[in-house]
Amino acid sequence: MFRKRALTLVFAPLALTGCGDPEWFGVVYPNINNRNNSRTVGMYKTLAECQEAMQQEFFELRLGGAGGPRMAMECQSECDKGADGQTVCKRVEPGVV
Repeated sequence: MFRKRALTLVFAPLALTGCGDPEWFGVVYPNINNRNNSRTVGMYKTLAECQEAMQQEFFELRLGGAGGPRMAMECQSECDKGADGQTVCKRVEPGVV
């Protein structure tokens, strides 16, 4: 009985963290006026990692001369395909630049 309870106390917090955490996708829109033109930069475990990667991507695009003056970036999570085939995300956070 004690052993079972000890294992429960050890593994219960692990079950509540990690496994169910959302994954974040970094998405770049070179022209904010054309949301159909997008590029997924990567997948990240946390929002902070995604935003950091978006900031780096922003500077690399600017240094390379790519991206228009109205470029946009987002971190998206909990995404599914809608009935019309478009991706719909429950959580969308702007990239921090």
